[in-house]
Amino acid sequence: MSYRHALFALVTLCSLAGCAPGMDDEMDDEAVASGEDDLTGAKGTVVETNGMGLRVRSQPNTQGSVLTTLAEGKTVGISCQIKGEAVDGNSVWDYLPTYKGYVSDAFLLTGYDGFLPGVPKCSASPGGGGAGGSTGGSGDGSLGAAAIAEARTHIGYSEYSGDCNKFATYYGDGCIEWCAEFVRYAWGKAGASTGGLGGYSMTFHDYGLNHGTWKPNKAGVVVKPGDAILWGASDYSWGAHIGMVTDVSGETFKTIHGNFDIQGNGTGDDVVYETKYVDRFYTAGTGYSILGFISPAK
Repeated sequence: MSYRHALFALVTLCSLAGCAPGMDDEMDDEAVASGEDDLTGAKGTVVETNGMGLRVRSQPNTQGSVLTTLAEGKTVGISCQIKGEAVDGNSVWDYLPTYKGYVSDAFLLTGYDGFLPGVPKCSASPGGGGAGGSTGGSGDGSLGAAAIAEARTHIGYSEYSGDCNKFATYYGDGCIEWCAEFVRYAWGKAGASTGGLGGYSMTFHDYGLNHGTWKPNKAGVVVKPGDAILWGASDYSWGAHIGMVTDVSGETFKTIHGNFDIQGNGTGDDVVYETKYVDRFYTAGTGYSILGFISPAK
C-alpha cells in the first residue's frame, strides 16, 4: 500500500473520531461486505486498503455516513459516476447499486484513471438521496432549475433610488441592499422553503446548516445550478454578498446576482446581472472570497 493511501486512511479515521458519529459510522470495520454483485456492466476491484476495507458512503465525500465496508480484492458493479471530494488527487466517486452508496475511485481498479467511457454521470443519487457536494446534502435539482428560470426573467432590472427595489418590497423589508432578497425571491417562486431567510446574506449560511445543504468552498465541492453562493469574511463574522449558480461546466460556473454594481464604480447602478463562467476564486467585486454554496430545499 502506498504512503499516500495509508495517509488517507489515517485521515479518514481521525475525521470520524473527531465528529459526533452517526449510527452508521459506529459499525465494526471488520464487518466487511461479501455479498454478490451484479457485474454485467461496469465494474471495479477494491485495491490497496491495507486490510482495513473500503468504506461505502452515503455521499461522494469522506463526510458521508458509512453504509458498509468492502474487502480488498472484492469486485463490485458500478452504475454511474460523479465528481465529489478529491481523494489522493482523484475526485471521481463510483456509485455501487448493490450497496446504495459511493466509493472513491482512487481505491477501485477499473482499468481507467477517473471517469469510465460509456458509464453515465450520476445527476442525483440513484438511491433516492441527493448526490451531494463535498459536504452536506444536494437539495432538489428541480427547485434549482425553477429558481434559475425565475431569476433570469429579471435580468436587467435596476433598483430605484436609495436601494429601493421590488424584491425587498415584496417581503416588506423597505429600501435595503437586496442581493439576498433577490435569491430568496427566486427560490420562493420556485417552491423552495425560504423559512429563516432574510435580507442579510448570512441567513443563507444558517439555512444551509439547518437543511443539510451547506457546502464549504474547497477543492472537490460539487456546485449545482440553483445553489446560492455566499461571499464573506473567512471567520464567518460578516456576509458580504449572495448570488446564485445558473450553469456549471467542469470546475467553472455562471452566476446571477441582484444588487450587482455592473459598472463597478459604486454609483448605485445596481441591477440583476448574469456573469460568464467563473471559478470558485471569483470575488464578484466584493473583495471577499466565496465561503460556500447552499442548495435550495423543500
